[in-house]
Amino acid sequence: METGQEDISLDDLVLSRPLVPTRDCLKPSVLPKPGIAPRWNATNIPEDILTIIFADVRNCTSELYSPLSQTQTTVITHVCHRWRQVALDCATLWICVTSSQAYQEIVTYLERSKGVPLDAYISLGGTRDTRCALILGELPRVRRLTVHTSQIADFADDVKILFGKPTVQLQEVHFTSSDPYDSPIPVLQTSHQSLRSLRLECCFFPWDCAIFQGLTHLCLRNIPWNHEPNLSEYRAILALCPNLRELSLLRAGPRDMHLHPSNAPIITLRSLRILEIQMSTYWWLEFSAMLSVPPNVCFTITLRGYYHHSAANIIPKYLTAIICPSDSMLSITSPSYSVAISQGPPSSDRGILLHWSSGQVHTADFFHLIATFVSSPTWAMPSVVNLAFDSYLSPLYGEMNKWTDVLDAMPNVRQLDITLKRCTSHPEKGLPEALASLHTSDTGQTRFRVPKLFRLVLTGFDFSNLSEVYGSCFQSRQELSPLHTLVLEKCSNFDEECLAKHVFQVIIH
Repeated sequence: METGQEDISLDDLVLSRPLVPTRDCLKPSVLPKPGIAPRWNATNIPEDILTIIFADVRNCTSELYSPLSQTQTTVITHVCHRWRQVALDCATLWICVTSSQAYQEIVTYLERSKGVPLDAYISLGGTRDTRCALILGELPRVRRLTVHTSQIADFADDVKILFGKPTVQLQEVHFTSSDPYDSPIPVLQTSHQSLRSLRLECCFFPWDCAIFQGLTHLCLRNIPWNHEPNLSEYRAILALCPNLRELSLLRAGPRDMHLHPSNAPIITLRSLRILEIQMSTYWWLEFSAMLSVPPNVCFTITLRGYYHHSAANIIPKYLTAIICPSDSMLSITSPSYSVAISQGPPSSDRGILLHWSSGQVHTADFFHLIATFVSSPTWAMPSVVNLAFDSYLSPLYGEMNKWTDVLDAMPNVRQLDITLKRCTSHPEKGLPEALASLHTSDTGQTRFRVPKLFRLVLTGFDFSNLSEVYGSCFQSRQELSPLHTLVLEKCSNFDEECLAKHVFQVIIH
């Protein structure tokens, strides 16, 4: 903005959308006509509207913000004298400072921000940097702080003095390191009355420090090995922040499981809305046992070393299905040695990602696990199911009885999507026979499996010598449980006429 031409009298401002909340502030003569991209001259835009535009500009250009989060675009064609003057007087336009800026540029930003809370990014390397010292000197007015560390031990005392300043505005802290190291970060080890969000990556604090007090968002990621919190330390940390809304523990322990007392009380997180876990199965079984969270939490749980544990253990009873008015969707992907379970957002989506290394599981066990997850009474209850098989490393051979177990677990399914990727062992074998088979319920009623099936989507299927088999399947279901829509995506060697005889519509992509 400093390089803008001040001698331009009329300068167009083009916005990708109308400023609906503030249209009343604009003169009728400059309001855009329906269907025409809005264009305004900066001289006709009130100062408060320009301030809103400046906020968009700051978010798009700052290192502290991701452009992917922007859903709207502001296009500035020229900068006039009034635009520049309003920008210079707009304190919130200058609140993002980074140690990558020139020293004098940081000074200018600090002056123009006029005491407004700052968003700061600093990189602590192996040498003392006056730019970092300048930014940290403003710590009492920093709102969001991101610190990237490298060789911090070389000048830890200097940094600690700077971090000793008051932090009355500090709300968010993000520490990350280029390489994990064995020493705790020797800074920010006191309580901060306004701090609500903390993120640590590849580094760690002393786990008994007071920085966790009152947090609503906590993320620990890639904590150096043997320095992760143990269960007792996790219990103490979570006790300091009972109002947590988001908890992410990704490859962050816990360690020393044997030190945890078996009769320890349950930790209740009544406000939790998002739970993200990535740890070993054994650790999760122990960790989840000490938690109590409200129902309908959005979660993603990725477990390593998954040795055929039942879904009832992997999905604790307190992780219930989100109640939603729309259809619920369950996605199961099989491509080593881990399982990932997720629910929301959106609230209707649930997913299971099953990875198997070669030779780790028998095909029957795998299909049984799918059926177990789908039929989990407190969680799944899907009306839309996606099954994706990627068996390049672990061959999965399909059979009719294996598919009947899976189909019996989803009686309410209306849409079934099955994807084959790099599958040479034909896990789809036996599927049409299972779809055409009858099932007798506990009440004595006989009907086709998945009786409510309305839409079947098949991706990557090779129909060599199978078109007639699937055609016969659809014919047998036509009277009692007719299939409305068959979708074929990237399928080969199919006879469209044969498949379409007993289906309302066939869609080919």
